[in-house]
Amino acid sequence: MTRTIRFAACLPLLLVLPLLAGCGSKGPELGKVSGTVHLNKKPLANALVVFQPEKGGSPSTARTDEEGYYELMFTADRAGAMLGKHKVTVSTYRQESQPNGTTKEFPETVPAQYTNQLKTPVVKEVSSGSNKIDIEL
Repeated sequence: MTRTIRFAACLPLLLVLPLLAGCGSKGPELGKVSGTVHLNKKPLANALVVFQPEKGGSPSTARTDEEGYYELMFTADRAGAMLGKHKVTVSTYRQESQPNGTTKEFPETVPAQYTNQLKTPVVKEVSSGSNKIDIEL
């Protein structure tokens, strides 16, 4: 009987806690980041750009358009990247499922040093507000 009473007393708290967790901030402060990616001085289309915070945290990503332009997204509904220094990787490799059930591969055109999080020499700083960060590979 005591367990039932304890559970009943805790039930309202268990129901309210998830709601309270959602009432806080939406996460870390972000800076909006956009720019262009060039490989050998030419715009790099359809490349995945990843900004990984050096001091830990979640990465931000974007895919470049035909002119090499990108805008980072932290989550599906939050644009930007965490403030601070980031290791930046860029990759053109991807796979796409085709309507006939096959998979089409798009080869890597970016030198390996820029595709590896541990080896990339590209480090960029994200500040509060809007940041225009062009990447030359």
